[in-house]
Amino acid sequence: MNEFCEYLAPSMDDARKVLLRDFLLGASGVWILYQFAFFGVPFDISLTHLLTAGVVASGCGWFQYLSEHQAFPPRFYDVRDYLRSHPLQTVLFTAIGIVTLCLPLMLNSALVGLYYAGFTGMYLGFLGYRFVFGVVRPVPEEALNRM
Repeated sequence: MNEFCEYLAPSMDDARKVLLRDFLLGASGVWILYQFAFFGVPFDISLTHLLTAGVVASGCGWFQYLSEHQAFPPRFYDVRDYLRSHPLQTVLFTAIGIVTLCLPLMLNSALVGLYYAGFTGMYLGFLGYRFVFGVVRPVPEEALNRM
């Protein structure tokens, strides 16, 4: 990964690399969701959807803030470091999480609108957090250590 970053932008400092990487991740998610909306949303957007997107956006930003400012218990960081060093367990953990999150959607298709709002909020929260801690304020040291 480091070689790719050096190839992509050899003269960038770590803060700019974090900003670019996180912006591209968030923007790609918003773009994918925009494409879904562009071709016709199969539900009416309501106040509930907007509130869901707002709550998920602020929750995602808050979670990222706590993570990058070392505010979780040490056990959280031990699990994170373990999963980073064991990719097979990471894939298994991710697969279980995806199944757990998508099972209600499979059982009740009326939840499509709430899921759409939740994913939109997640990406917007990700972009909003990185805008605040990347453009307005400096990137936290924990994010710089990941580069």
